[in-house]
Amino acid sequence: MVLRLRSILDIGEVSCVFLPLLSSAFNLLTRSMTCVLLQLKGAMTLVAQVLGGDLVLFFVVKALRRDLRYWMPVYGVGAGVSTFLICLITKVVGDWTAVVQTRSSVDVGGVYFTFGLLITALVGIIAAAGYKKVEGEEGTLTKETVIKAMATCCVGMTISFVALLCSMNKTYVHTFLSTETGNKSV
Repeated sequence: MVLRLRSILDIGEVSCVFLPLLSSAFNLLTRSMTCVLLQLKGAMTLVAQVLGGDLVLFFVVKALRRDLRYWMPVYGVGAGVSTFLICLITKVVGDWTAVVQTRSSVDVGGVYFTFGLLITALVGIIAAAGYKKVEGEEGTLTKETVIKAMATCCVGMTISFVALLCSMNKTYVHTFLSTETGNKSV
């Protein structure tokens, strides 16, 4: 009975489900708070500039690495349109959910996935540091509260991500830092 319960609650199995979920939750909190703080500071144009800049950087990196062609057997204009849409959707979903499967070399890629988490934390801290309490408005948060909340989210995301790397099968850890392109792996 005890042996069966132990196998059901195997730490490795639980961590493979719980840690990515926890990292994803902290990532989503960080990105959401960042967008709210940027919106408070400079309206939606600042949010669009930050998120759009990240997307442009992603496509520039993919283009420089000659990795814009997606794996689908579609040719001509359809290939360009489908590749752009699939890369865009995968990047946005990967950024907001931190789903570790998007680190695949045919999607976002390992090193860019990890870089995205770093950028999320960095932009979040910068947005929190730039927060100013609206004078005369009741119920607004103090700058210290916003910075503490953002730091908690960033630290939680970092700890859960590092714990995931430490708890997983060591043969897969390199995939989070892999520079392999989709055209080399297919």
